[in-house]
Amino acid sequence: MFSVFLALMALFASAALLDVVQPVVEDTFTPVTLRQRELGGELNRRIALLIDRNYMVLDMDSCWLNHFQNRTDRNGKEAVYYGIGKVIDAGSIFAQYSDDPAVAKRTQYLIDGLVASRDPDGYVGFWSIEPGNLQNYMNWILHEQD
Repeated sequence: MFSVFLALMALFASAALLDVVQPVVEDTFTPVTLRQRELGGELNRRIALLIDRNYMVLDMDSCWLNHFQNRTDRNGKEAVYYGIGKVIDAGSIFAQYSDDPAVAKRTQYLIDGLVASRDPDGYVGFWSIEPGNLQNYMNWILHEQD
């Protein structure tokens, strides 16, 4: 087994030497930020609309938090997904982009509401607890717990 490992290592090492292309231009890391003051025009207008007319008017309680704070029985349902993590991620990006305290506060409200729904054992989810924690093995529940 060890000889197979050595043979594979030799093969990869020789392949790496044969597949090297020297760069023509030096590769340098340039940090890029996405801030409202750096972006203008149509793209800025559309992002501002997305924040103001979508994110800031969503009913966070009925669309997301209610499902986690007032869990329901699965009753045979298999395909349910709320994507609360994606909403939190978008909110944090919007808060950074806009530098608007109201956007950051709204995102923090969603995070705080989700954390408040957490059980003492760490469970965060929208299904009621089932024997043997079966709810943890149903579709998107583990995705929501990330």
